[in-house]
Amino acid sequence: MKQFWQRHKIPLLMILFSLALGLAPLISVILAEIVANLGNCTVHEGFINSCQIGSFELGELLATMFVAGWYLLISIPLGFIGLLLGFLTLMSQIKKRNLSSTKQKLEKSKHS
Repeated sequence: MKQFWQRHKIPLLMILFSLALGLAPLISVILAEIVANLGNCTVHEGFINSCQIGSFELGELLATMFVAGWYLLISIPLGFIGLLLGFLTLMSQIKKRNLSSTKQKLEKSKHS
């Protein structure tokens, strides 16, 4: 597995980054909803509700995190494009490596 990571680091990083980019707004919304539920608060896109958890007022932060969900309209298509490019690059590298190893085996069998 370590060799696979070493050989295909760029496309694998593209895939991971694309997943993070695409899902970041969704994670923000989920976290805002979880924190609001823990504090028995209401969070929505309409306006900022007070949300006192301990000595912290988190209403504005939670509302901002919740509204960030609208960025999904941009991040999901961009993440998908990056994911697709990453997978295509990975498959291209794997195919290229397999073709070169097959070519080497054929050359060895011809010389034998």
